[in-house]
Amino acid sequence: MKKLVCLAIAAALTGCGQSSTPNATASAATAAAPDVKAEPKIITGDARAQIVTPLTKGMDVERDKMERVTFYSSKGMPRLTPSLDAYIALPDEKMPALRMRSIYSAKRWMFYDQVKIMADDVIVYDRGFKHREVQHNNSGGQVWETADFSAEAAELAALTAIAKSKSATIRFSGRDKREDHEVTARERRDLQQMLSAYDKMKAQLQQPAA
Repeated sequence: MKKLVCLAIAAALTGCGQSSTPNATASAATAAAPDVKAEPKIITGDARAQIVTPLTKGMDVERDKMERVTFYSSKGMPRLTPSLDAYIALPDEKMPALRMRSIYSAKRWMFYDQVKIMADDVIVYDRGFKHREVQHNNSGGQVWETADFSAEAAELAALTAIAKSKSATIRFSGRDKREDHEVTARERRDLQQMLSAYDKMKAQLQQPAA
């Protein structure tokens, strides 16, 4: 709203030094301000639960009551082997966000700083990471290196390509080591379910303003 007001004011000031009528100045200000649609209303309460519950049936659910956000991830996603998945973060009374997660797991550290993904022989994703963007954990002689980040346009396109592919490979690369993980049929199926749930949730949790 501030931006629109500034645009209108700027347009009006620009016209002040010109031989124009007040009506012409007003028209210039109106033309400078683009049409803005009202923000859609977000469905809350019981109606919200009736939408979310069937869409997330069979998923693992984790609640962060302090941050007032609920996370939905694929049921029993394995964590002892390299993997690729996506999950939904749903803040209370807000729209859902999709997140992508790439996990390298082995007996020894790789300290990966790049992930490259091929789907049906086409590179669909290539991203580098800073050290602090990858979490490192270990237990019982096993190590985990996890990158967890927002799925923006590039990530959504890659996840969709992987989910629809016949075969996909994710390559983890570090300074002195790299390893490929063949995305399993289950991972592709889980991605299909998550992407479908996310798309439907976005569409159904908002209603156009009257």
